[in-house]
Amino acid sequence: MTTTIAIQPLSRPITLTGELIQLQVILSPQDFLGVFDRLEVWRSRVTDAGPYDELTGPQVSGARIPKGAPDQPSTPVTGTSVVISGMSLNLLVDERIPVDITFSGPDPVTYASAAAQISAQGQGRVTSYVDATGGMVIETTTLSTSTSLRVLGGDAAPQLALPIGEPEGLAFGREAWIPLVLEQSDYRFVDYFGSPLFFYKVRSRNSSTGAVSEFSASFSGPSRLGVDPQQVIEGRARLVQFSGRPLVNQEVRLHFRFNGAMVGDSVAVGGEQIGVTDADGRISFQLMRGQLVSVAIPGTNVVRDITVPTDPAVKTFNLLDPSIAGEDVFKVVVPNLVYADRRTL
Repeated sequence: MTTTIAIQPLSRPITLTGELIQLQVILSPQDFLGVFDRLEVWRSRVTDAGPYDELTGPQVSGARIPKGAPDQPSTPVTGTSVVISGMSLNLLVDERIPVDITFSGPDPVTYASAAAQISAQGQGRVTSYVDATGGMVIETTTLSTSTSLRVLGGDAAPQLALPIGEPEGLAFGREAWIPLVLEQSDYRFVDYFGSPLFFYKVRSRNSSTGAVSEFSASFSGPSRLGVDPQQVIEGRARLVQFSGRPLVNQEVRLHFRFNGAMVGDSVAVGGEQIGVTDADGRISFQLMRGQLVSVAIPGTNVVRDITVPTDPAVKTFNLLDPSIAGEDVFKVVVPNLVYADRRTL
């Protein structure tokens, strides 16, 4: 699965624990045509190795604790009985709104009665039910990734078998799987509780059969952009050896000329980006549209001058494609070889 993710923090911070992060997923229709019809988005708040939680699902949903609990059954379930009268349960919605529950009634209290009291005292922000297995479930009434639910504590939490603290005691809402469209290669997703320090990955899914692709490589978010995200485009390339094998760990240098160009209300200045190719010989850079860039591959004779495409319909381009600009955009350095005169002995 060939997928590229450009992760861009948006301008409005949400809470002390996160900010809006816009994911731009570039996916070739050839990667899913006739096989997959949906796109999943996953996030790790720890390391690139995980654990990852899915930010999408079969349908849009609220934040639910315990994570992975089944939906509310059509037939009410009473559940077990516990001694919790006079005890409390402390919740936090959207990482900023406290919701405190105090249980009442003669002990023992059934799970169904406790769930009813949580819903009644939930300020319209949380609801509760007993699932088909007899477990207590709490979820937000708001749907989508813009909502979260955290169990802060309270002496009733252990009695109700509710996890406290991270990771199990913190849940986020989900968006529906993103439909894949034949004519579309650019997909956007917003993580309302994201961070440039988090890691993301995606995979394709067949919603009918349940078949899924391999995950993309994980990506972390860059520092905050100083320009409109629409002014940024991805330049990429793939390098191979003469044998056809990927050229791994090959350094690629981009040099930016200072020409005083204005990008929005910012001035683009000179500088350099350096990267190395991955295990597939691939490399990518985030570049501002319209800038003059020199692409150099140390150890080879390739030094090419390009102008980054400005067409907003173009979301990604090949750094080494000679067709992306005018005829004098690319300059290939050719070594001056001196050959000895041919003589007849």
